[in-house]
Amino acid sequence: MSLFSAVELAPRDPILGLNEAFNADPRPTKVNLGVGVYTNEEGKIPLLRAVREAEKARVDAALPRGYLPIDGIAAYDSAVQTLLLGKDSPLIAAGRVVTAQALGGTGALKIGADFLKRVNPNATVAISDPSWENHRALFEGAGFEVVNYPYYDAATHGVNFEGMLAALNGYAPGTIVVLHACCHNPTGVD
Repeated sequence: MSLFSAVELAPRDPILGLNEAFNADPRPTKVNLGVGVYTNEEGKIPLLRAVREAEKARVDAALPRGYLPIDGIAAYDSAVQTLLLGKDSPLIAAGRVVTAQALGGTGALKIGADFLKRVNPNATVAISDPSWENHRALFEGAGFEVVNYPYYDAATHGVNFEGMLAALNGYAPGTIVVLHACCHNPTGVD
């Protein structure tokens, strides 16, 4: 018996399935609104000039290619903290802020979920309704119970602010609430 014989395949991601349906659609006037990636008229991801210039500057700098420190690039960490909390933040001054660099949003949520399970193991996690489905999977995979709070109002195409606040105010102290800082996924509504 294989070590992996009991492993079940995860369900297909419905949003990524939209991309497959888009690719199979023969209509020339189709528009791909499924996955949040910018493409040109040919469906290709263009290399934006700003990205090309940043890559060239990085190559021209001839920086070392070794491993980064475990907490990442210190100057980047400091800049992120200042951006989020302000240059005069008492939390930063008191050394109470830690920045962890990760590979993308999903990687950051995985690090956060695992850390939060260690420090608050009996908490419930609240995610928006709707939410990107991997958010639920990451927190359930870390061992949390996950609940939804109201977020999107289909009638107004906006945030159901009153419903969201009512739900958040009803949660027990210590509940972990996942908020999207900007461009809510999957609605795009802030």
